[in-house]
Amino acid sequence: MGTAYESSRQSATQLDRIEGIAIETDRQIEENGVYSKRGLLSCLVFIVILGFVLRATLYWNVAQHVETAISPDSELYLDLGRHFSAAYIDSLPDHQADSLRRTPGYPLFCIFCVHFLGDRITSILVVQVVISTVTILATFVLASRLASSHVALVASLFLALEPLSITYTNYVRPETLFTFVLVCGTIAWVHSLDHEVRWYCCGVGFLLGVTVLIRPVTTYMAPFLCLADFFLRRRQVGRFALSACLCLGCVAPAGLWAARNHDLFDHFMISSIEGTNLFYYRAAGAIAEEQGHARLEVADILNARYRAELAACTNPAEMSAMEARLGKDLLWQHPWGFAVSTWKGGMRMLFGPGPAALAMLVKGRAEGKARDQKVLRTVLAFHLLLLYLLMALGLYRWVRERRKQALIVIGIVLFYLLLVCAGPEAYSRFRLPMMPLLVIPVAAGSCYLLREFRRVVFERHKGKPEPSLISQTPEKLGTAENSL
Repeated sequence: MGTAYESSRQSATQLDRIEGIAIETDRQIEENGVYSKRGLLSCLVFIVILGFVLRATLYWNVAQHVETAISPDSELYLDLGRHFSAAYIDSLPDHQADSLRRTPGYPLFCIFCVHFLGDRITSILVVQVVISTVTILATFVLASRLASSHVALVASLFLALEPLSITYTNYVRPETLFTFVLVCGTIAWVHSLDHEVRWYCCGVGFLLGVTVLIRPVTTYMAPFLCLADFFLRRRQVGRFALSACLCLGCVAPAGLWAARNHDLFDHFMISSIEGTNLFYYRAAGAIAEEQGHARLEVADILNARYRAELAACTNPAEMSAMEARLGKDLLWQHPWGFAVSTWKGGMRMLFGPGPAALAMLVKGRAEGKARDQKVLRTVLAFHLLLLYLLMALGLYRWVRERRKQALIVIGIVLFYLLLVCAGPEAYSRFRLPMMPLLVIPVAAGSCYLLREFRRVVFERHKGKPEPSLISQTPEKLGTAENSL
């Protein structure tokens, strides 16, 4: 028993050592002249300026017809921002239902922008342009910790040019703020893996938990993060306590908000939007798939069928809890429809190019000439295809090099967001928070292709192969330990 345990520990240590050698090898390549620090800084500044210019250019166009940046959800966020104290602090009856439907993070952000920059929609958009630009820098930092500086540089370039990020920066929606906080929380989490301090882990968890107050989609992310954190800790003794501190920090913001809602409505609940999604989207979508009807028609039928149960509810939280219970019961009765609707929603989320959202900002209307729509859709679809092919290559290289930390950190966050967001309500907008993490393996695949192309060119001109450290297997990398 003891021998087997010691053998497994030695194997795990060996894998961690190989992973560290692979990462250190990449960094040595940079220090030896492939990318100088000054060159990296110059390229990063150029990329950040490019990302800002692209977002600011679209903002300038939106500012001419600012109504295009507004959606039905935007109106509710703005109204809650204008009456923030009455809705979230004093909890006046006129605003209780809306304050339960939308968490306070984005309305607080809106009132902050309006207070300091003026009572205009463009005030919010200006700050979102800045936040989206800073997210490019944050992505560079995260990719530098998970891979290397040249991979981080390419990842930041991909994000700077990402059409979805540029588009939704200029909508009054919480995705831009949510994405920035999520990326910052992920950076802090990766940093905490090397600095095993309990209070710091609690702080990291709290930062990640704040995302729940911006968009409730991360309500159930804490168990996923804690499980990944437990396996990524290098120290065997005490890692359970560190992961528990991370979990405690994650659930603290959501727990405090749920306690506030319980005090008002006698129900522990983050947002009433969960019940709406389960009943009117997930359950209705599952039934629609099995019966061949439109989801909206099925939603109207369900609303009429359960009108008595819903009308008996005395407050918004009780109604949301009833919708959630009915939705779960219906999903258990229609598992095949639920699976099909979830699959289709996931495909829309991953592969939906989103031309209508971009056309709305550029032209002031979602519809346009059929030819223009077709060209725009084709260009965006080709862009997505290229990204996913490069991502597959990057993930393949990481598996070969056994980059456990990068695979688990990026994989667990992307998997959770896809699992929770995929459904009848999903479309390309839901992919936005995934993009800063998704472009990192994309950049890894791109760097591998560039290095292989450079090696082939070198062989053709010099007549002998150039050593390619990136293509070495972990076993060969083991021989580099003495030089490190």
